[in-house]
Amino acid sequence: MQVVLLRNFGAGCVFKIIFHVLKTLMKFKIPSSIPVADVLRTGLFFTSFTAVYKLCRVVYGKMLRQMTNLKHSTRLKLTAFLSGLTAGLTVMFERTCRPLGRNDFPMVILLHACYRLLVLAPHYRWLPTAVTHFSHWDTLITCIASCQVLYAYVNEVGTVSSEFGGVLKRLGGYDHNAIEGAGHFVVRNKVEPKLLQFCEKRGIMPPTLGVTSQHALCRFVHPGQNCYQAYFSFARKQFGNYCMVYLPAYLAGSLFGLKNWLNDPIATVTRILKSTLRSGVFLTMYCGNPWAASCIVRYFEAATAVTMSLAVGISGGLSLLVEKKERRSLLAIMFLTHALHSFNNLWRGSAFPVVPIKVLDLLAFCVGMGVHCALFEVTETGAIQQPSLQKPIRHSTVFSILKWALGPVLELKPNSKEL
Repeated sequence: MQVVLLRNFGAGCVFKIIFHVLKTLMKFKIPSSIPVADVLRTGLFFTSFTAVYKLCRVVYGKMLRQMTNLKHSTRLKLTAFLSGLTAGLTVMFERTCRPLGRNDFPMVILLHACYRLLVLAPHYRWLPTAVTHFSHWDTLITCIASCQVLYAYVNEVGTVSSEFGGVLKRLGGYDHNAIEGAGHFVVRNKVEPKLLQFCEKRGIMPPTLGVTSQHALCRFVHPGQNCYQAYFSFARKQFGNYCMVYLPAYLAGSLFGLKNWLNDPIATVTRILKSTLRSGVFLTMYCGNPWAASCIVRYFEAATAVTMSLAVGISGGLSLLVEKKERRSLLAIMFLTHALHSFNNLWRGSAFPVVPIKVLDLLAFCVGMGVHCALFEVTETGAIQQPSLQKPIRHSTVFSILKWALGPVLELKPNSKEL
């Protein structure tokens, strides 16, 4: 046990250092220093989560065995859930995940856990067959979420989280002033000062209400190019940049499979490159398709708030089909988190108006980790034997991290009545 804890502490520190270096290099900068405090916090989080989970699993297992008459399988799930729930409190050590503000990480963990429960839909006999056998929930969720978050990015940018809005501005490839100005011209029938400044800077004649057609707005979004040239020019320029966004993440994630590097480094490098290229294509399509779809809608003079929202959301969400199946769920949950954040801000004016943000973040992370730990236990102990159900659970990133951090699962002792 001590060896596992020391390994987790060292791995957490190394992971944080490498992630910091790769993140800095991705910005075309040379790292000048290492955040020692953050490195130690990450190592402490990795270690404390494993220690608390192992301890709680033993304590809760004995308590439930002595105080209840639950079935062995039910007690196994409840023990794992309560242990993961308690161990989730150790997230307070980790600065980047700690609930200090509007951090979407805890909500991603919770929604990802809920999605994993949806994977077990064939177990729920009370659900209709159309629900249990539909295999593209992730793409459908992404399309719906993208309708909200991409529309908000153009017309209600203040409701989008600063993290997601910053990523879209940095990776979107187009001037946000022109995109926002064109959106407000169509939806609000208003010429924004930002659009006038953009036109003055580029030497373009500004649009006129009641005179300028919707299709003519394309010359502000991509001046000097028609819609087809703009799309392929965007894809050619941005594809390499998008690959560099994913490469550090895949390299850092491969550290959890160190044996693969030692046994077959060529296959590991090949797999990382394939995943990077695939994700680069996905991000290129997700950022490029919505703007192309908006050009098509404007071409037919059919741009309204509803048509633009549906066009950019569906065209962007369908690009998720390019990604691997096991990655789609995590991406869908990420987009859904930001969409809920934007929707809540749009209609209520604040992120969480009743419950303090810190409490919600901590509760979301703890409940999410409890569900993930319960799924981990029942899968590793063979409670779920259908390969079709095991595969999507085992191929999740959280499952791989838990298997590495917690090690082999020891079977809990059954009650004397069950012997």
